[in-house]
Amino acid sequence: MVSNPVQRAPGADSIWQVFCGIRTCILGWGGSGYTVDCTARNGMGFWLKRPDSIVCCIEGEIITQDSIPVLGGWNLIGTISQPVPASSVYSIPPNIVASRFFKFSSGYVHADTLCPGAGYWVKTTQAGLIVLSSVF
Repeated sequence: MVSNPVQRAPGADSIWQVFCGIRTCILGWGGSGYTVDCTARNGMGFWLKRPDSIVCCIEGEIITQDSIPVLGGWNLIGTISQPVPASSVYSIPPNIVASRFFKFSSGYVHADTLCPGAGYWVKTTQAGLIVLSSVF
């Protein structure tokens, strides 16, 4: 699961521009099912299937804080430009986060730190915002 952890120039957030020239679309989560997406919007997490591993250097302006809209239920979210301890993540309204954060690593595992460029599943009790910040 991947995300776009930097702010890119307007029109420069297509999948092939963000993720090393990949010429495919990715799967986002729309609250009740997967959606095909060809734009890597900030705050969103995505499934990107590849037969091999790649390392990308994603260029853009650093994002130190983001308020990510979520729906009640499971959400696939993205990250900011710096690692964020899961324990420092908060929500608006307060206390809507109903699960730990999960990353994919040959199966779903708990994530204690949200790392730049990764995507994470998190369950919420209602719609709101999840706030990630590297500024404490």
